[in-house]
Amino acid sequence: MNIIVANFFALLALIDSIYLYQAINKKELFKRQVIYTFFMSLEFIFLNKIIALRVIIISFLRALIFYIYEKNNRSVPYIYIIFIIFLFLLNIKLNMNIIPPIIGIIYTLSLQLKNVNKIKIICLILLFVWIIYYFYIKAYISIIMALINVFSIIYALKKDSKNL
Repeated sequence: MNIIVANFFALLALIDSIYLYQAINKKELFKRQVIYTFFMSLEFIFLNKIIALRVIIISFLRALIFYIYEKNNRSVPYIYIIFIIFLFLLNIKLNMNIIPPIIGIIYTLSLQLKNVNKIKIICLILLFVWIIYYFYIKAYISIIMALINVFSIIYALKKDSKNL
């Protein structure tokens, strides 16, 4: 039963992620990430994947902090960025569970980029790593979601390159 509930929340995250990667500015990107990470955290609760859950919760807080600062047209203070990276580092274990914290660190650092398309390219690369991890933990709906997100990002990048 837990797997069915987990996959339901993964499906909700999938629906939100389609909109997430179509974001044209950082404010919209962060707002969608808050919703996305909320549903992903529920998925990992029901899959009982504690390391991934902790990383998603940190990602939720990161998205919320970045959204608040972006909404007010301010830069996120480096102390928050360092604190978020520190939280990710606390979750590193030397096995496949190293993947979520490393992805969290790389993505947090990428958010300092001004160009949303560069952030999307980094997301694209990180999605392939997530696919490996999802396969490992048997989060099959998340694999499908990640693959759809790959195509969504590619579509958004092509659309954005035509608008330049």
